[in-house]
Amino acid sequence: MEKGGKTGTVLAQNDIATKVTKPYPKIGKRGWSPLNLCTEQNHVHGNTSFECMPICLHHSHKPKQPTTIITNFSSSIHFNPRRTRTRPGLQSTSIARSYKVVIEHEGESTELEVDPDETILSKAIDSGLTVPHDCKLGVCMTCPAKLLSGTVDQSEGMLSDDVVERGFALLCAAYPRSDCHIKTIPEEELLSMQLATADD
Repeated sequence: MEKGGKTGTVLAQNDIATKVTKPYPKIGKRGWSPLNLCTEQNHVHGNTSFECMPICLHHSHKPKQPTTIITNFSSSIHFNPRRTRTRPGLQSTSIARSYKVVIEHEGESTELEVDPDETILSKAIDSGLTVPHDCKLGVCMTCPAKLLSGTVDQSEGMLSDDVVERGFALLCAAYPRSDCHIKTIPEEELLSMQLATADD
């Protein structure tokens, strides 16, 4: 494994080795150190290339043409430490609009402001509402609800399309796509509907 000289210095981040294809000062007793791209952007020039591969490729052997991921960085590139999550049906925008979601639970209505990348259940829990839930993965059917108005994305849930078309939802897998009015229902009501549609 080359650590310096004309080919540059090998840096590492977790189990990934990164080689800067230009002279670079050795860091640490082994000639490599953790690579922080947010910091390195201030030290690289335009068209600098980074080659990333598992460290084991360097320790075992060095193929003539190893499989690498090569990315060209310009000196003006900006690294955002926060990663924006984009869900199906959600356009990536600089400002994500939150939606008004009214939840009816145990005879009381609560209005919440829910972002499009968070579930109605997570917002309800954060707001202090005590609603039934368990797995939070859209599998156990413990947080059933009936969508009275509005639209939600629940593509990550396990409800059949027929049940979803009838307005049923799981709070833990429901991401708002508009202002919504939703009502919690007994678990048995959803299970019976799921079984009925499965027999069709």
